[in-house]
Amino acid sequence: MFCSNCGTKRQENDRFCTNCGQAFATEEQASQQSASQPIHSNGANQSTNTSKKKIFIGIGSVAVIALIIYFAFFRTTFANTPTGAVEGFVHSLNEADFEQMKTYIHPEEGAHVLEEMDAEFGNGFEELMFSMVDFELSNLEEEIDGEYATVYATMAMTTSFFNDEEAQEIEVELMLHNGKWLITYLF
Repeated sequence: MFCSNCGTKRQENDRFCTNCGQAFATEEQASQQSASQPIHSNGANQSTNTSKKKIFIGIGSVAVIALIIYFAFFRTTFANTPTGAVEGFVHSLNEADFEQMKTYIHPEEGAHVLEEMDAEFGNGFEELMFSMVDFELSNLEEEIDGEYATVYATMAMTTSFFNDEEAQEIEVELMLHNGKWLITYLF
């Protein structure tokens, strides 16, 4: 017979392990325990289960922390306000995320916005713009009238190629569409 805690060989009449001090069950206790659960020949299974739990808790903790970091630093979201929609649109331009930029434009009323940008900057403007130009908004003010809004802002455009900055006043019209503020016109 062996100690269930440390695996040391023991005598049949021993009440405690001479190595680790583990109390041994009497014959009556042993028969009751064997009816409810098996007795392990050593503590390896018990320590393995504890180790597995610690590993799962550790992996779970790392996953939660990674999600928090992702949403806090890498997944930028903007408030569902007219100003938030304009900021999101400009952020998408700066991040070269053309698909995300489209999510800030009204599907019917704002279709011409992309056409106007293409006319202003030429075919394939997104590749050109994203690689050479950085936009920055300032002095944002919004006016809301029911489901329509206008955002006034100063937009600075910095070109990395010429290291030149140009700022102009812009006016952005938006419309509430399915509960989300979307751009209908930029000028």
